[in-house]
Amino acid sequence: MAPLTLCSASGTLSTLMKNHSNLTRSIVAFCAGCLPLLIAAVTVSAQTPLVGNWDFVMSGHEQGVAHLFFKADGTLSGRAVYTFSGRTTGIFTNGGVLSTNIFGSAHLVGQWSYASPTSTNRIVGFINGISTLAGTTTLVTNSLSFRGGLTASKLDLLSMGYQGQVTFRGIPLRATNNLSGTYYGTGKKQGAPAPFVEVFDLTPAPEFELLTNSITTSFDCSVTNITIFTNSFSTTNLNSIINVTNYFNYVTITQQVCVVENTIYVTFVNESPANYYQITGGGPGYEYTGRFLVSRQRYAALFQSRGSRNEFINVYAGSFNFATGRGSLVGTDGVSRNIKFEVAHGP
Repeated sequence: MAPLTLCSASGTLSTLMKNHSNLTRSIVAFCAGCLPLLIAAVTVSAQTPLVGNWDFVMSGHEQGVAHLFFKADGTLSGRAVYTFSGRTTGIFTNGGVLSTNIFGSAHLVGQWSYASPTSTNRIVGFINGISTLAGTTTLVTNSLSFRGGLTASKLDLLSMGYQGQVTFRGIPLRATNNLSGTYYGTGKKQGAPAPFVEVFDLTPAPEFELLTNSITTSFDCSVTNITIFTNSFSTTNLNSIINVTNYFNYVTITQQVCVVENTIYVTFVNESPANYYQITGGGPGYEYTGRFLVSRQRYAALFQSRGSRNEFINVYAGSFNFATGRGSLVGTDGVSRNIKFEVAHGP
């Protein structure tokens, strides 16, 4: 797209995603940029074929699974788990373009509209993916703008953002068979001398999930110290004794800037539990948690995070047979690309 990290996950291939996840490598999350000139407020009949829950397979510069929930008031929400491929993406700054590759998991929010007042089979909109930057509690938003074509049983979206072009191929979201249970995965990194084995459990995702964000505020906490010295002496003047006292004041100002950190919790509600699982598992020398999204289009995406702040994440996506619990996924850990990960249901 963790806190429950949905990162949680977004990141720069070398830095952001190693850190950003090596998204958190969150956080996280294919998201959609804005089309403020194209998106208008719209009231849509609840009978339109678009309104409802949709099951998408993502392809292009990001690959994964997304579940999107289109509302009659023109808003949308959802979730996604995705990895990346192709050219590097860009974040535009005043100094140029910072190359990044975004991968992880994310909560999705956005808006949609019909492309014209008389059309009910063409839509436009944007999707914002919210996740936690890997290795931090910082919330990040990645965005995509989209145009799409709609029938009663199919919805295809062509989206564009800094991460490149991403295609969403969708069908109505319906639950597959229950995939809860124990699985094992066999992975192979390019150039590695041997494969690695992981064992993990799938359980239905919770109804509520939290993302945390730390807000740091600075303030002047300088300290002023005043030191007083006295100097007394006596003198004789025509048989009179005169006492003289001198006072010396020294003012010392210590310039300091202090910070206070407040944690903000963002709660997300899983509107539809269909085909959405949480993961607990481990491999040689490590343990992890994560998310597993399944599409009825025989595709799945798997997000793993580990470390106290989800410093390390892996994301895989690929073909998956939900009837047998077997799949052939490919992904990245933010350093190695095209990691093959074969998944099978245990006994």
